[in-house]
Amino acid sequence: KGQISASSLANAGDWLRSGALPTAAIDSLKDLCDRGAWAELEDRFYKGIAFGTGGMRGRTVGRVSAANELDAQGLPVRAAIGSACLNDINVLRAVIGLWKHVSATQPSARLVVAHDVRHFSRHFAELIAGAWTELGGEAYLFVGARSTPQLSFTVRHLGAHAGVVITASHNPSHDNGFKCCLSDGGQVLPPHDAAIVAEVGKLGPADVAPYLETDISRVLTVPASAEDAYLARVAGVVLDPEVISRHTPKVVYTNVHGTGDVMVVPALRRVGIDPHVVEEQREHDGRFPTVASPNPENASTFALALKLADEIGADLILATDPDSDRVGVACPLPAGGHRLLNGNEVAALLTEFRISSLKDAGILPAAGSPNAAVVKSLVTTPLVAAICARHGVRCVETLVGFKWIARKLEKWSRRLSEAAGAEAAVLPLLIVASWRATPPAVIDGSKVVRVTDYERDKVIDAEGDRVPPEEFILAELADGRRIAVRASGTEPKAKFYSFTKAEVADADDLPAARERARHSALGLRAWLEADAKRRAK
Repeated sequence: KGQISASSLANAGDWLRSGALPTAAIDSLKDLCDRGAWAELEDRFYKGIAFGTGGMRGRTVGRVSAANELDAQGLPVRAAIGSACLNDINVLRAVIGLWKHVSATQPSARLVVAHDVRHFSRHFAELIAGAWTELGGEAYLFVGARSTPQLSFTVRHLGAHAGVVITASHNPSHDNGFKCCLSDGGQVLPPHDAAIVAEVGKLGPADVAPYLETDISRVLTVPASAEDAYLARVAGVVLDPEVISRHTPKVVYTNVHGTGDVMVVPALRRVGIDPHVVEEQREHDGRFPTVASPNPENASTFALALKLADEIGADLILATDPDSDRVGVACPLPAGGHRLLNGNEVAALLTEFRISSLKDAGILPAAGSPNAAVVKSLVTTPLVAAICARHGVRCVETLVGFKWIARKLEKWSRRLSEAAGAEAAVLPLLIVASWRATPPAVIDGSKVVRVTDYERDKVIDAEGDRVPPEEFILAELADGRRIAVRASGTEPKAKFYSFTKAEVADADDLPAARERARHSALGLRAWLEADAKRRAK
């Protein structure tokens, strides 16, 4: 009496009276009581774990562990029991609350589950996936630890209605968490967030007891094709791969014992960078034994990476947190040593580089465009807005949190989808108009000697008749080849025609001439495809 608060005593009593606690959980509480670990019991029961708009996070390893919560080596084998802790009961409350909200409109809802490397992450992920199938849904589970960004992509790629990742991001090793998203792969927004919170709040230990036994026999594995699609999408953000091949930067990378090595390393290799990985930190380990904190924004986290960078003369050093949704960046200094870039500096550099690259690629006009925008939060450096203004690009500010940026992206995507039908009809005309306004001066290495616009020019045929006006442009090259472009009259397409020729010295030269003509035609085709993509954008 007097050793723990009234709220802790009430919460502990509710859990014990529920009849839902497994024998091992009751034994844990008895052991802590017998040892007089009242401060620990206070920590575990002083409140119910909060389920907020971003999910929930709490300790899975107590400051004082019960004997049966650790193995012979002192490693955690059972999550800390308690209303304020992240354990089987609270994880099930979260996923069942999510199910109740989603299944109200999607009775056989599809869920994708990912997890990081923390204590009990795989166990919680299997518990969630198994419960979802028991509830009547379809669940996909990754074969191993995967990042939060990959979960977001996979939810959309597989057409799932929701996703869950078990992670506490860059927080201390004794914590773990439950993050969820809906079909857009982004953090849950109003009014769904409040509705899910309300559903979770209705559930107690007795409500989740039937799902405490893990059964993943009906859980599906995320297919390899979905993982390949994610890598392809990541590689696709590189506008000019030749920049990497020309400079071949030396990059040091550390996943700090987290999930990052699973996809970051192959993604870098796919774009032409073979990173030097800090091997001492590559093994997945929820204790994060080589760092004080697994936060890549802390300079101390970079110690081993900077040591390797000095040894190999690295141009860039990268580190990711346990669920690989946060990256730290460091670079060498001319006079020696390294500088850790903060988030605002990285944001400014990326903004400048991305806009400049879009302009260099011809995707964005040199003067900018009112249809181009950068989205940032209100607390991100105003330097980003200044860079946008200099480039003629809008800068849109949102509340803090990527979910608000995602809302803007979703709004614009919806607007694009609504306009897609009209755009499909208009785009071919725009491509022809682009040729009219800025005809090419050189095509596949050959100078354009004449351009005939059948819509605007008065073209007379061999019999003296005027050819009727039409959206048709003909370009003639110095080497005798010709290109024609027109808007189809029956389909939403721009059609291109190429004509080539090769001189034939004699009959014996015919096979070689055919090959020369074929090679010439392929050159025109490649040039046309690249030019059409540039103009379409």
